[in-house]
Amino acid sequence: MPRDRGRRAGGRGRREGRGIQQLPWLQVRNPYPPIEVLSEEQLERVHDTSMRVLEEIGIEFMDARALDLLADTGADVDKESGVVRFDRDLVLELV
Repeated sequence: MPRDRGRRAGGRGRREGRGIQQLPWLQVRNPYPPIEVLSEEQLERVHDTSMRVLEEIGIEFMDARALDLLADTGADVDKESGVVRFDRDLVLELV
């Protein structure tokens, strides 16, 4: 069976120094200030709404062990539906 023409056994015949030269590493710096996407008031509204969703609607968990752990933590767990509701203070404590 013929050998590939460009391939040499055992790596013999490699040519050193013919690769692409790597430029020195430089730290990239962003010259622009951070963008304020939301105002403080808007950010507070997002936070308040997310807390209301966790308190009133909750999150559905499908794992029985997770439901047990959350119940032990103090969350309001409905094991029949798998929905867990979190008190605002509990969320802030856990975070």
